[in-house]
Amino acid sequence: MDKKKFTARFLLRLFGMMLAFGVVFGTFNARETGVNAAEKAAVTKPSKKELRALYKKVSKANRFNRLLKKYKSICVASSSSMLWFNADAAYTRHANDGRSMYIEGNSGYVLDWNENHAEYVFLVGGLDRYDITYARYYFDYVFSVESFLEDETLSVEYDVDYYGENVILIKRELNENSRKLFFESQNIEDTGSPVIDAVAVDPETYEVMGVYEYFADDEENILTETLFFCNVDIPSEAAMLRGMMNRKEKKSVNFTVIRDVGTENEIRVEASIPACSYTTMYSVGTDYVLYSDPECTEVAGKWNGLKDRTVYMKTVSETENK
Repeated sequence: MDKKKFTARFLLRLFGMMLAFGVVFGTFNARETGVNAAEKAAVTKPSKKELRALYKKVSKANRFNRLLKKYKSICVASSSSMLWFNADAAYTRHANDGRSMYIEGNSGYVLDWNENHAEYVFLVGGLDRYDITYARYYFDYVFSVESFLEDETLSVEYDVDYYGENVILIKRELNENSRKLFFESQNIEDTGSPVIDAVAVDPETYEVMGVYEYFADDEENILTETLFFCNVDIPSEAAMLRGMMNRKEKKSVNFTVIRDVGTENEIRVEASIPACSYTTMYSVGTDYVLYSDPECTEVAGKWNGLKDRTVYMKTVSETENK
């Protein structure tokens, strides 16, 4: 399958309907998006053994580390959310939450447009850019064998026409828990009808190409659709956030966070940021206290935002945490 051609076709369709921050809501019509099964598609209800074998192939093909190694970048996008990452950076946004995050290396930015709040983020051990943007979790959990088997598989269809490409289409009915999570994450009214989750899979690579949901009694109208792209440049909305937060100001300060200073495990994260900016540190395995001295004996006082700032963190044992 020609991945470049497929990606271009998707991008023309998707990004033509998205605003700068993707705040677009509504439903998609199945006939318009071309997600109906081909008339002669082979439909089967595989045995549990056959299903597990299929899901193992899909899960293996969509492991986060495999995709990160195979492609220049991965982008997952719907009308209300986006996830993009490459070897150096990761970006996530969900319009229903009103938040977006861009992390490059060990630092980045969070924008909350509902609260008119933006802050600079520092990752200081225990978490990386793929953890905090849920990129690793998304692929390694959502497409795991266990996750696939949580909901009842209704059918597996072969040679289904999906945006002009033949795919394997897996249809499942969301269980009560999955259904609850679905409606909580989407701004959609629950009509009480069963919700069908359809996953389009490349028959050659077993990589997921798209996922969409619809009410069982209204297959013509797609509730949500998520599309998957590879080897695409940083999305414009992520570049806009990066540019906005990296803006040049008359007054900038250097902000530095050092964990386990002077040891072989020292972690140092620093950035030049506009004066009086909000900052947040994320770490695992510390006492979540900022200190003003390398020995970590004096708790750092309130920062006025006008001068360079260096704070210290320390790793603590499980005993110290109790």
